[in-house]
Amino acid sequence: MKTADAGNDRIAMAVLTGMVFCGAVLLFGLEPLTGRLLTPYFGGAAHVWLTCLMFFQAILFVGYLYSHLFARKLGVWHLAILALPLVNLPLQVHAQPDPHAPLAHLLYVLSVSVAIPFAVLSTTAVVAQAWLSKSRLGMHREPYFLYAASNAGSLVALLGYTFAAEPLMGVRLQGAAWSLAYVIYACLVVASWVLLRPNLGPGTEGGKEEAIAASPAVGAAAYGKWLLLSILPSAFLLAVTNYIALEVGSFPLTWILPLALYLGSFIVTFRTGGGVPRFLRNAWPEILLAGLLMFLLGPVHWLAIIGHLIVFFLVCLISHGTLYELRPPAARLTNFYLAAALGGWIGGALVSLGAPFLFPALYEYPVIVLLLAPAFWWCREKPLTRLRTGISYAAVVGRSVVVAFLVLLIVKEGWQTLQEPVRFRHRNFYGTYTIWDVASYPQDIRQLLHGRTIHGAQLLDPETRMTPIMYYFIGGGIADVYETAPPGRRMAVLGLGAGAAASYVKPGETMVYYEIDPDNEGIARHWFSFLDECRGRVRVVVGDGRLGLQNSDRLEPPYDIIHMDAFTGDGIPTHLLTRRRSGLPGAAQRQRRDPLPRVEPLLRASSRHQGHCRRARPGRSRQRPHAEDRAEGEPERHVVRGARQEPRSPGGARQKGVDSLRSRGRPEGGDALDGRLHQHPAAAARRDAGAMGRVQLRTVAEDPPAVTMRRLQAQESPRSSFPEAGAPVCGPGPVACSR
Repeated sequence: MKTADAGNDRIAMAVLTGMVFCGAVLLFGLEPLTGRLLTPYFGGAAHVWLTCLMFFQAILFVGYLYSHLFARKLGVWHLAILALPLVNLPLQVHAQPDPHAPLAHLLYVLSVSVAIPFAVLSTTAVVAQAWLSKSRLGMHREPYFLYAASNAGSLVALLGYTFAAEPLMGVRLQGAAWSLAYVIYACLVVASWVLLRPNLGPGTEGGKEEAIAASPAVGAAAYGKWLLLSILPSAFLLAVTNYIALEVGSFPLTWILPLALYLGSFIVTFRTGGGVPRFLRNAWPEILLAGLLMFLLGPVHWLAIIGHLIVFFLVCLISHGTLYELRPPAARLTNFYLAAALGGWIGGALVSLGAPFLFPALYEYPVIVLLLAPAFWWCREKPLTRLRTGISYAAVVGRSVVVAFLVLLIVKEGWQTLQEPVRFRHRNFYGTYTIWDVASYPQDIRQLLHGRTIHGAQLLDPETRMTPIMYYFIGGGIADVYETAPPGRRMAVLGLGAGAAASYVKPGETMVYYEIDPDNEGIARHWFSFLDECRGRVRVVVGDGRLGLQNSDRLEPPYDIIHMDAFTGDGIPTHLLTRRRSGLPGAAQRQRRDPLPRVEPLLRASSRHQGHCRRARPGRSRQRPHAEDRAEGEPERHVVRGARQEPRSPGGARQKGVDSLRSRGRPEGGDALDGRLHQHPAAAARRDAGAMGRVQLRTVAEDPPAVTMRRLQAQESPRSSFPEAGAPVCGPGPVACSR
């Protein structure tokens, strides 16, 4: 009989653990899936990811609050709650973003689309632990291991979505698979309740109520420590994610790796017999000092990214390990998880909602690191005992030296900041803007920085300020596309920056900018003159570029040139580089230096797949804006793509350059955006024409601005980088270029 009971207990524990694991997989699979569904409507900007994280933390708190308030009734009532998400299945997102209130509209869409299923799933771990603590099963006194199982499921969901679901399944199929998995999860919950109910037995509820009454009350100090150890890691998660996304690149799923490390710390520390790993118990001062040092030392690169992630993971291990060590008896576990969820939401809200208004730059990172020091001291140390028992003199001296170095570094950075010719700073949910004037060139120059990356520049001399420089340098790849196209063009540019592309607009031509940040237009018009002094017509449309092009298809004639210049920080929004978006007739694209993904292989493969010709040339790009006096930087590839070479005309001559012929034809199939790049009647012939031509072109950033000024002063006409007659060229068709 005992053997049979033991077997039943093992089955009940296995089903309960499976329920927790499956619920976590669904919960954290829903997060990247939601982000993927939102990307076509809200873009891939960093604020979208951070707002989603903050929203999910708030809904997690709601789920934990429900578990706490109804802890004694989590039976058949909870089984009825499981049916609520069925109303939202299959998962879908429909939105018409309001660029003037992006945050409010994003929160509204999240609330309508995923709030109910996320809230129900967020109760899984706490409900399972509450059921186990009320049972007679062997682990009922220490149910916290289920929280580690929950976070293991969350980690599996994030990695599985990134490396399996996303590359192998379309969005609709992902939503259908998630809906089916939810039905399986609901069956596991019912099975867990059926198997656990006999173990509750008569009088169990009363016994548990007596246990709650007998357990010591939770004091204010305990609640304070639980909150603090939840607020700071959560805020640090968003600060690190924001730092990486804005400085390195805001592309979809940027936040997967930091969030995976965050969840991994729970797995390590909340396992049975967990807590802070031994080697970290006294190392938190050095870890925090390392984080501050890397932040102050500046430019972001691969090693710095790895260093920041290591510091973040170690901080989470210490925070969550200490949280586990301060856990209450099982009778008070709902209080514990409620405080932890509230702290996580507060930390996320402070960074997502408060930091853009409180700080003009990404100062939340060092502020959080500085706040972690007293928090760890209060939660982990006993100051008087620590001082009496002593600490090694080597540790004291070493930490003192590092602190002194940091103080000197902070003073140095502060002095340099005061000396910098900063004219304007601004921060919003789309990033940080800095305007400064530089006098290290033959003429003074004004630069626009987004994060640490230059997004535009202009000469300050009224006589030459409409001369494009930097990425739009005369004689470069972008200049070749604009200068060789026939007059009377209609052009669209995705991404405004300083508006430098408007310098290539000629009388009678039209350029329409699509800019997602409503503040960018005011900055460009106030601090730069490209838009106001343009020789043609210029208009700025606020909103996501993809949606703007789709909406304009019904109202305006097609564009001759579509210039994709949308960037956040130094990163490429990869949702604009899909095969459907970049593999269109006559497309030309340029890649600038980017520290994370190399997109040239993607463009090369897309060119082959679509039957387009491709030109590429190596070059040198500018270094980070904090080293603006350097003429050379990281290697860069410029890629110009177009339809295959055009057959010779009856006269035998090839058409030179990249012409744009208007046509009322539309590509068969595809969506509204595909129609913006209108198809020439001879497109089929071009795709079947001869071999692809490849020409090495001179880079846009090959010549520094000083060479530009010498050319202007000498009345030198820069040579065209297109091939001479007889060389393979791209045939006629609309042009789209991107840097």
